[in-house]
Amino acid sequence: MIPKRWIEAYLWFLLRNRLAVTIAVAVMTVFFAYEATQLKVVPQFLDFYPGPSTVRVFGHEYTWRKGHPYINIYNTFRRMFGSANILTVILEAKHGDIYHPTTLEKIDVITKRLTETKGVVPYQILSIAHPKMKSITTYGGAIQVREVYFPGLPKTQEDAERVKFAVYSTKGIRGLYVALDDSAALVTAGFWEEELDFNYLYDRMMELKRDVEDANHTVYITGFPW
Repeated sequence: MIPKRWIEAYLWFLLRNRLAVTIAVAVMTVFFAYEATQLKVVPQFLDFYPGPSTVRVFGHEYTWRKGHPYINIYNTFRRMFGSANILTVILEAKHGDIYHPTTLEKIDVITKRLTETKGVVPYQILSIAHPKMKSITTYGGAIQVREVYFPGLPKTQEDAERVKFAVYSTKGIRGLYVALDDSAALVTAGFWEEELDFNYLYDRMMELKRDVEDANHTVYITGFPW
């Protein structure tokens, strides 16, 4: 129980300094009201998954809910390979094929933009413009492994033809990352659920779409988190 004299002293203080107290309360109200407008509610979707639940008691961890088997497989996949949430961006050439310097540069732009996007899993980005995509050729008993864009971003039609040769000479690229009719190319990227900001990602992808598309190129975006 608070002593009566403490309450009286507090009330007298407020009355004697009512102007200063009013100003202080007004300033604090404005400050917290402004901060409230800056709040962002970003749900952690992993918390909504029916996964396993554990509790720690006296240093020992006990599992009190096993979770759905699909979610358990998903969590195992995350630990081994990264996120299972894959965003796919497709660049389509309306006329002709993709083996032109302009189109190949656009594939490179899409790849780099995704690499710089918040929440992306860096080692889950892949396209013919990414350094991880290799071309394998054999010469006189030797095996040569190079990037598809080796030695760099194609600047001339001759460079573009070299990229085409690299794609055609390596199994597993055409039909997966390049359309069989060579009219489109695919860029994939994985995202961590806990790092996702859907508004930010949507705005960034729409900006990418506007920057890349022109009279001869169309961008399609699909997958999760889209």
